[in-house]
Amino acid sequence: ATLEWEPGSKTQYHALSGVLLAAEAVRRARASESWEALCRRRLFQPLGALSLSFQIPDDAVATVITPVSKPAPPHHEECFGLAGHPAAGCFGTVGDALRVLNLHLQGGVWNGRRLLSRQALREMHTVQFEREMALARKAGKNPAHEPWGLGLLFRGRVPAMASHAW
Repeated sequence: ATLEWEPGSKTQYHALSGVLLAAEAVRRARASESWEALCRRRLFQPLGALSLSFQIPDDAVATVITPVSKPAPPHHEECFGLAGHPAAGCFGTVGDALRVLNLHLQGGVWNGRRLLSRQALREMHTVQFEREMALARKAGKNPAHEPWGLGLLFRGRVPAMASHAW
């Protein structure tokens, strides 16, 4: 695909590009273990979040799926049919989604077991390009960046999570 903007010049949600590259890097580093299998082994099972999956669930699973109202952009059509891709989150029950959110609130620890390292959690909860956003606002301009952590989009006031005692 062609670049849509100069790297580092702005941020924008772009699920089926950077995330797929990151997932492929993880897969290669983990001896060809699929993204789905890795997440199941390292996160979903330890959390007891057994309904979570990147696979589209069958009709018997109690999930909510929001239909896509418009066709995929042409340069990403090949990705939308992939089962197990990491973009746009998981399918699963609300209860299991709450387990993931509580994992964040508990500093990456679940039932006494650390599932997310302190460093990873800090990075996930640190707004990337925060300095550039502040400079733009100070200059009376709209920031070219959105308040993204690693995988998380923050709305409203972002707490100083990087300094949390995790």
